[in-house]
Amino acid sequence: SGWKVPGIAARTKNPKADSPESLNQGKAVWAKNCVSCHGNAGKGDGPEAGKLETPVPDMSDPELMSQSDGELFRKVTVGRRPMPGYKQTLSDDELRDVVNFMRTLAK
Repeated sequence: SGWKVPGIAARTKNPKADSPESLNQGKAVWAKNCVSCHGNAGKGDGPEAGKLETPVPDMSDPELMSQSDGELFRKVTVGRRPMPGYKQTLSDDELRDVVNFMRTLAK
């Protein structure tokens, strides 16, 4: 809550279609980088989640997933404590794939 993304970033659409290939790539990125805190289904129940002072958000919450692609991309790219930013470790394509995959968690 209270995590605002600058307007232009928030309005940016994901240029990568949510193709089966993108979803599979995003799932692999999720498994390697996100599961430890967010859990397999994005419920915020990963094995490391209980060690954090801040509750891990439930990525399957449709309200949370009502955020734009640009908002999700920016948050995953830049991060905010305790969540790391992945700008230095993941490519833009990988970040776009994980945004596509995150969308499937709310379905």
